Amino acid sequence: MDGDLAGGGAHEVNNMMTGVIGFSDFLLRSLDDDDPRRADVEEVIKAGKRVMVLSAGALLERPELVHRPTLATSSRAESPAHR
Repeated sequence: MDGDLAGGGAHEVNNMMTGVIGFSDFLLRSLDDDDPRRADVEEVIKAGKRVMVLSAGALLERPELVHRPTLATSSRAESPAHR
């Protein structure tokens, strides 16, 4: 249970960081090359990428946290009455 929660949390962090990085990149492209705000936006992108690396590293350190989909069969589908 704790592993599922931690693994899910790591994936949620990555999902959020994807949005932060994507929107920051979009903003960066809209700024002029000499805009002083570029450095701040570049820092946001770098920080977001570091968070994603740390999150992925945490999952690699604990392989039991990595979600591995499995094929589940429904008891209903296995029932002779439903064949």
